[in-house]
Amino acid sequence: MNLLTSYVHLLKLLCIQLFIIFVAGGCSCYNPSNDGMVAPCYNDEWQGPEMPRGVINLADAEAASHAPDGAQLLELGEMVNIALSNNPLTQRSWFTARSQAFLYLRSQSTLYPAAELQETLTFSKFHSNSSAGGADSTIVNGGISGVGSGAIATSSADKPAYQQSLFSSLTLSYLLFDFGGRQGTIESARMSLFSANWAHNQALQTVLVNLLTSYYNFLGTRSLVEAREKDLQDSKASLDAAQKLYESGINAKVDYLQAKTNYVNVELSLTTLRGQLQIAMSQLAVNMGLAPDTELKIGEVPKKIPFEKVDDDIEKLMAEAKERRPDLQGAYADFQKQWAELQVAKSAGLPTLSAFGNFETNTYFHQSLLNTRLYEGQLTLNVPLFNGFYYWYNTKSAQQNLETYWAQFRNQEQQVLLGVATSYYTYKTSIKAMSYTEEYLKYAQEAYDAAFGSYKEGVKTILDVLSAQAVLANARSQRIQAVTQWAISLANLAYSTGTIYGSY
Repeated sequence: MNLLTSYVHLLKLLCIQLFIIFVAGGCSCYNPSNDGMVAPCYNDEWQGPEMPRGVINLADAEAASHAPDGAQLLELGEMVNIALSNNPLTQRSWFTARSQAFLYLRSQSTLYPAAELQETLTFSKFHSNSSAGGADSTIVNGGISGVGSGAIATSSADKPAYQQSLFSSLTLSYLLFDFGGRQGTIESARMSLFSANWAHNQALQTVLVNLLTSYYNFLGTRSLVEAREKDLQDSKASLDAAQKLYESGINAKVDYLQAKTNYVNVELSLTTLRGQLQIAMSQLAVNMGLAPDTELKIGEVPKKIPFEKVDDDIEKLMAEAKERRPDLQGAYADFQKQWAELQVAKSAGLPTLSAFGNFETNTYFHQSLLNTRLYEGQLTLNVPLFNGFYYWYNTKSAQQNLETYWAQFRNQEQQVLLGVATSYYTYKTSIKAMSYTEEYLKYAQEAYDAAFGSYKEGVKTILDVLSAQAVLANARSQRIQAVTQWAISLANLAYSTGTIYGSY
């Protein structure tokens, strides 16, 4: 009994050890982190495969292929042509539309009969161990029949038998009627094509408005740099006058120090603006589909902005946006696509009528008497009876999706109209701002000239000059920003109404 108890304890210990080994083995099983499938730990980065250098070189070469000569003076029209041809956004939307066009053509394949040809070549080899004079063994498609007639191939003892056969089958099928499911699928593909084409039109307009915005921002920043350089000249004139009066003993040293401080501050501001000018040029180059470090030689601001005269009637602009905005047209195409999908869902649970035709031949190379031919035709009526309410719920889901896309279209329309109103009122504001900033600059210049002349005569203090100079610098900046905002608001208004591509 003690021996039996010992065996039981030994068996328990063995089971415990096996369990521990199993658990330990489970803990030390294959870890995908060790082979780089995932990050080594949750606080580390995943080190994926490097992008092939050739891909990067190819992308850089494609961008550089449209880069203009650095010495070429670019006009707005030339930049527009480069942007529309080289920007990846227009390329991506165009290739997407082409893909949808092929999918639409593919959907029409159901209008034609489907044909399928099948050829099967069979080779059979059989060895029989039956004695001579016994029943023959017959090979049928590689098998053995029970009764030997010698029709296909007869094998005597240890004598191999061979057979080769060719099975040919030509099948034709055609859907005759399906309650609109086939046509709904084609219509859905057609609406997807329309949506992709509208998306391409939207991409063209987006590239244009981004280019014009960055172009006018660049011109505005460059004008700010030029204005700040004039401010630096004015500061230098004030500094020289203050130094001269200080050295002559007319004014205190504090006037000279204040003028010097103002001069250094203008230099600092000018340095910042020059950095912003480089950033503006990089943004302009990227919107043209070029590398950000591309050096561009941009001409002066065009005297005539290439846009039609804006109608003051905002209701007319909104009506025009409803007709011409590509993204709104695309949202409506998506709604129509979902309507077609609803027809497909409804027809899925309804009967279908199909026609089938079949022609088969069996050719036996060694026994031609067994060759056969089969001609077959069928009309098949398929009536779904019950599938767990699958088709019913599928139709209900399609109906809700239709409502979703309708709400999405209405939301898109509201956003489009809001964009028209925003750009319209921004444009009207910019026109008034330009008239006010023009007067502001005129009077600020006169005030500065008067203050500076009085200071040199000893009537005004340096604080009066610096104050007038600050007002003049602000007036120059406000004037440039107003003109820039006017040009950008005009581009945005054309974009919001969907006319920017045709207006250029």
